[in-house]
Amino acid sequence: MNAINVQINIDTPKGLKLIHEIEKEKKIVTIDYPNPSEYNDFSNTVTVDQAFDNLMEKVNVHFGTNYKLK
Repeated sequence: MNAINVQINIDTPKGLKLIHEIEKEKKIVTIDYPNPSEYNDFSNTVTVDQAFDNLMEKVNVHFGTNYKLK
């Protein structure tokens, strides 16, 4: 199989239209979308426990309660 790599600017309407046309040929075309760099940055992530602790704190402040999840 002969193959080529092509870069298409999908920020433009014409580039998006071109991609949509190419995607219709599923048997002969493979498209690899790059992952944006912000998805690879895990510095701002929190654990599930931290998320629930933050939620619990906001609910308690809002309703004036002192509820704790077990």
